[in-house]
Amino acid sequence: MKIIKVNLLEKETEYNFMPTLTGYILDGDPNEKELRPAVVIMPGGAYRGVTYREGERVALSYSSAGFHAFILDYCVTPHTEPLPILNAAKAIELIRANADEWSVDPDKIAV
Repeated sequence: MKIIKVNLLEKETEYNFMPTLTGYILDGDPNEKELRPAVVIMPGGAYRGVTYREGERVALSYSSAGFHAFILDYCVTPHTEPLPILNAAKAIELIRANADEWSVDPDKIAV
């Protein structure tokens, strides 16, 4: 498994926060380009906080089931709507843009 971390924005928000996407990319046979489904995990609740430790536990569970898993560290309070949803959309866009490199089936991404 390879773990990657990617910034979602070019610069930090007005509250000095950088949303990130951490990917748990499963190893595959380099001679075979097997595309796998992916799941985006948005741990937390009510846009007030992110529980990264819980996100990692969930990511590893999905990985053991054959999914590439991605944890989204997204904007929460004091940020307001629609920023958290825009972070999620950017994460999916980023996964689709890197689908070949990360061996993700771009039509099988769940949130």
